[in-house]
Amino acid sequence: MLGSPGELGRNNEVNAPGPQE
Repeated sequence: MLGSPGELGRNNEVNAPGPQE
């Protein structure tokens, strides 16, 4: 998911501080 352009990009910002970090 990380580095994915489009909607995923916006979702990454929200999930970045979450479990993805």
